[in-house]
Amino acid sequence: MKIHAMFNLLRLSLVLLLPLLLGSEGCGGLEIGAPPAPMIWFVGFDVTTSITEEEFTGYKQIARKAVLARLKNNDQVYVLRVDSDPQDSAESFSLNGGKLGLYQEIQKINKYIEGQIRQPENYRGTTNIGGFLAYVKRNIANDRKQRQKLVDQGTLLPPEPIYAAVLFSDGYPVGAQSLDPSEWQDDVALSVWGVQPQHIDAMNELCREMGIPGENVQLIRSADVQPTLTHFAREWNRPLNPQLLKALETNGAVHPIGL
Repeated sequence: MKIHAMFNLLRLSLVLLLPLLLGSEGCGGLEIGAPPAPMIWFVGFDVTTSITEEEFTGYKQIARKAVLARLKNNDQVYVLRVDSDPQDSAESFSLNGGKLGLYQEIQKINKYIEGQIRQPENYRGTTNIGGFLAYVKRNIANDRKQRQKLVDQGTLLPPEPIYAAVLFSDGYPVGAQSLDPSEWQDDVALSVWGVQPQHIDAMNELCREMGIPGENVQLIRSADVQPTLTHFAREWNRPLNPQLLKALETNGAVHPIGL
């Protein structure tokens, strides 16, 4: 009888404490909940000669803060050079290393961007931003089509990922653009970092031609980069990880518990 009474008391205690543990104020601010949804990131770098060397170096620094320092396990990252044919340069990275291997995988992306994403000398091609956007469209549509096919077959799938397109560019689409008439998914955000004020109208016009809803587009001028980074990706539960950012910037180490 005493054991039964003790069990009931313990159960009552858990019922009373559980709301506190699940809230943001319980256990000294500890939050208990589901991990963030996986994300698929499409990251484009304008490598054309309209971009100054200083701007281009800045793009890589912003990319660490806007993307790399927010990555989690089960994310996927596509990195593209935005030139005449962006799809030809697409490189894919899947993050499946668990706590111990995650930093090494993110560092691999960081080193790829540093070493392989370069501005060609004497470039005479176009700035096919439309090609980058078309690549994003096709990949998301194909991914969702494949997921639906598996669901129809009775396959149990993990939660659908969040899709995000991140472009580092002055926003000037030079020359012929690869326009894609297919639908831009209404839950996919596009952020363009480093847009020059004189190119905002041209970038907005291209987005309209690509069928991207205005509310899905965020054009970020160079002067607005730092304040925007403070709030970026909050809706995806992807705050910037200061430990990870510092390790990426210094080529240092980061403890797995900090990821």
